[in-house]
Amino acid sequence: LGGLAIFGGAIVAVLVIYRGRPPDQVLGILLALTVVALVGLWDDRNGLPAWGKLAGQLLGGIILIKFDVRVQLPLPNLLNYVITFLWLAGISNAINFLDNMDGLSAGVSAVAAAFMLLLGALNEQFLVAALAAAVLGACLGFLRYNFKPAQIFMGDTGSLALGAGLAVCALALRCELLLPFICLPFVIDAMSVVLQVGCFKTTGKRIFRMAPIHHGFELSGWLEWRVVIIFWLAGLASGVGTLYVWKTALGQSSASLL
Repeated sequence: LGGLAIFGGAIVAVLVIYRGRPPDQVLGILLALTVVALVGLWDDRNGLPAWGKLAGQLLGGIILIKFDVRVQLPLPNLLNYVITFLWLAGISNAINFLDNMDGLSAGVSAVAAAFMLLLGALNEQFLVAALAAAVLGACLGFLRYNFKPAQIFMGDTGSLALGAGLAVCALALRCELLLPFICLPFVIDAMSVVLQVGCFKTTGKRIFRMAPIHHGFELSGWLEWRVVIIFWLAGLASGVGTLYVWKTALGQSSASLL
């Protein structure tokens, strides 16, 4: 039930920030996150096939698009909608892949949320800052009891909802080209699974010793807590790199903010 603590803590924080009257767009975001969290809860209790999880994430994506929280690249709307869904599903499942070492998912997510909070505040995107602050606080509260040796676990309820929350914060920043940089550790770890499965099915060989790649470190003899710290530092480096790219992309307009 640790996942419900993360989800509930973030929801309560958002409602407190908006004094119980969040704008319609925020209500849409909360509704989408609730759908994804319920899918995770059902999977924790009864088990769901992959298509069932994707269906729930698709519904969450539809709700986000309905409330205009989506990718807005100079592409046909249909392609933007597809990318929005792929981003939501991809980050949600990436956090799920990470959630098998004490403190790994919650810690990396907290680092990402902290940088999203900073980016939102510096760019005066207060909706993003509020959502990221809620996610950050929920992660830190959970991490206190989840770092090795863990006393509580988030399950799919927490990992899917947490991933969706981070994906939404990144979308709301309206910096589409920076999305992969903001969540780079999640993206790399998830892509290692995709590449491993694809290569094994086509050639019968493995690219990595094990995927997700954080297990490869463990197979090499690294202690679990050291692997977790390495991923936290990778998230920190990713966040700093994102700030640098963001500052460069915005030029002089961002120099005074940074």
